[in-house]
Amino acid sequence: MTGWERVTATSASNSVNKTVSVDCGSGKVVLGGGSSVAGSVDVFASSYPVDSNTWEASGSEANQENGDWTVTVYAICADG
Repeated sequence: MTGWERVTATSASNSVNKTVSVDCGSGKVVLGGGSSVAGSVDVFASSYPVDSNTWEASGSEANQENGDWTVTVYAICADG
């Protein structure tokens, strides 16, 4: 496979619900992806491809008094 890359993005660290997405570069498509949560979180809602070149992850807390946390989203992209 040629032209592959991993792209990532991390949300701000706070205790509010958040959504983070990454886009593959021009001419590239998403082959897969995932996400991780760092810090205190009660619910992790979703991680999925939005379209052929974007991966998105969302996180939410049932109780927003649990402290700060982040969501990081990852996508593996390759030439399309």
